[in-house]
Amino acid sequence: HTPTWREPPEDLAGELALGVLDPEAHASARARLATDARFADDYERWSLRLAPLALTATEVAPSK
Repeated sequence: HTPTWREPPEDLAGELALGVLDPEAHASARARLATDARFADDYERWSLRLAPLALTATEVAPSK
């Protein structure tokens, strides 16, 4: 998924926390964490909300 910066920051932060961004968008969003305090706060909130899911997920090999 390649986001546009027109997406609400909280949505993009959630996608970053989920790990669903393509490599270019991921790098851009990670860089944004250092310069956008609101975005960093949104990312932190998403990470905390999603943390319990990580404990219940099982690892699955990607399909070919």
